[in-house]
Amino acid sequence: MTSQNAPFLYSQIDPLLLSRTNRPQPRDRWKTIIKITTTFIGVLMVTTPIVFGLSGVAGNSNTTSHFKNISSTTGKYPEKNSTDFDTSTTTVSEANTTFDTTESLYLAEEITTQEKLIQLNPNSGHNYVKFTYDILNNTYSHDNIDGSPVAPYFVDKIERVVDRKNNEAYLHQEFPDDFSNMYWAFSLKNDGKSVEKVVISIPGIEEIVNNRAGVVETCPNFLINCFNIPVEKSLTIEQQMDKLYISIMLQKDIKVLKTKLKGVSNVESFKIEVYWKNMTMDSPTTTTPGSIATTKSSTTTITETHHQPDISSTRLTEHQDIIQLTPKSGQDYAKFTYDVISNTYSQSNEDGSPVKPYLASNVEHVVDRRLNVAYIHMKEPINKRIGLINWEFDFRFPGRSVEKLEIKLTGMDEIVHNGGTANACLHDSFKCTAIPINGSLTIEKPQFNKFFMQIELFKDIKVFKTELNDRSSAESISIVVYWS
Repeated sequence: MTSQNAPFLYSQIDPLLLSRTNRPQPRDRWKTIIKITTTFIGVLMVTTPIVFGLSGVAGNSNTTSHFKNISSTTGKYPEKNSTDFDTSTTTVSEANTTFDTTESLYLAEEITTQEKLIQLNPNSGHNYVKFTYDILNNTYSHDNIDGSPVAPYFVDKIERVVDRKNNEAYLHQEFPDDFSNMYWAFSLKNDGKSVEKVVISIPGIEEIVNNRAGVVETCPNFLINCFNIPVEKSLTIEQQMDKLYISIMLQKDIKVLKTKLKGVSNVESFKIEVYWKNMTMDSPTTTTPGSIATTKSSTTTITETHHQPDISSTRLTEHQDIIQLTPKSGQDYAKFTYDVISNTYSQSNEDGSPVKPYLASNVEHVVDRRLNVAYIHMKEPINKRIGLINWEFDFRFPGRSVEKLEIKLTGMDEIVHNGGTANACLHDSFKCTAIPINGSLTIEKPQFNKFFMQIELFKDIKVFKTELNDRSSAESISIVVYWS
């Protein structure tokens, strides 16, 4: 199979070119002595304030970063043997010229992950724990039980940035407007105790709401019974739970957990407070619905059902039926379509049964009205499995020859950056041709009458992604066959 994905190219950073001036030759000894003396005094006058200025900046810097600068060879992250450096800024002025070293201080970092839950346990004799994340220093208030640093459970195309030129640190999409997500996973199990209440506060998420650009939510179960994190408020969940997930999903290139740098040495980018109670014979041991509240200056109780996300998902099933494409009476073409909004096809099988993919593995159909989209994606992206969908077609029609075959897919933008492939393949030889992401694949006078279309997903991306916008239907797949 041929892949349609070219590698993503980053712009190269031009090195700073320094010019040299030829040192003039003195005409006699006295002029030489005068020039040397003048040069020494000038250098002393210029370098002295610079040295004191540098030492003053270094002494007052509270937010030294251990990020690595952007590589001049790849345009992205430097090699592993790159040297960490202090990103404290210095401005040197001479006459009317200012040299500002902050111009290059846009620093990006890949976020590491861990394949285990973060265990939250109170100190001995206590029924309370507070867990925080500091985006400025990229540190957590706790380590894992084995002493290793805490990290998110899953990260896909989200990076941390320290931008000293604009005086801010934040998380954002690695590839602008390409669906990205990440989540932290916590274990709240505590022997002899049950969770009484969880309070979650995440400042710096205003851009998500203002731009309708994504979702920040928490879930007692993985992607089930989730609650949106309110802006500038805390969310209180009063119910028994053993696990907790904090999830960030981004549809647009906005800044999340955004924090100003100057004058701040640390910050609580998000905060989780867990309260336990001692278990008794009457205490519940299973998860039961409880009350939900958002808190700012006062507490307003909201019923749990109002926080249920407006999202539905259906696992795609398969059936080994080949889809027959034949023209209707009096027509010289046949058109087949798939609608991702309703998850339906334009025709049925010859026996009247609904059309299904010939193969469907680890994929599901989703309608998410929080993000205003419908799409197909991998059902279990964290298990290192791929997603696969095949549709098989037969357009033989006795007495007629095919003039043209057109295949068009919509909502496939996220398949770039090696997220997956979309191919049309010959039924017998398995020779494949990539279907363009924007546009259509047209084959004039095809020398075959069977083919299959295959979608492979290597990452947790959305395919056939379509905005709802009160639309009732969409042509996510369009296959048209013309006969003569």
